[in-house]
Amino acid sequence: MPTRSRAATIAIRATALAAGVMVAGAAILLVAALVELTTGQPGMNLVDAYWVGRLPWTPIGVGMVLFGATATVVVGSVASWLTPGWLQRLVCLGAMLSTAFWWVTSPMLGMGGSCCGPRPAYDPITMAYSNPQSALLLVVLPALIAAAVVLLATRAHPAKAAVAIRSA
Repeated sequence: MPTRSRAATIAIRATALAAGVMVAGAAILLVAALVELTTGQPGMNLVDAYWVGRLPWTPIGVGMVLFGATATVVVGSVASWLTPGWLQRLVCLGAMLSTAFWWVTSPMLGMGGSCCGPRPAYDPITMAYSNPQSALLLVVLPALIAAAVVLLATRAHPAKAAVAIRSA
């Protein structure tokens, strides 16, 4: 079945691309924080520089990390089901559940706002920036693990994976 093998190859490449977007977003955040660290207030540390959050680079970096990580989990899960190996499917299922949990519960956390007037609309980039621990633990870390499992498993035995896909 060459179409299935082609689909698996596309899903694996899409996983690598989405993981690359996630890493590029993290690099943007790091560079933005380093620039703020060198040009900001004396005595500032890297965490303080992150919290300054200069526009437009911080939202761009957070968005790339968040959406890149989500895409990594989604296409990595697809790739894990198109290639042989029950362990990678199990790991990707856990990553998918964790990421889905963040996306379902983050709108419920409520975002501050002024004392008067309507509440601001839900913005996942603002939620990930304001509460980076939850986004890192529930979206980014599972995405890194899922990408590593999918990409390393397919690179370990590429011929075996292709034969197993064609014979399925």
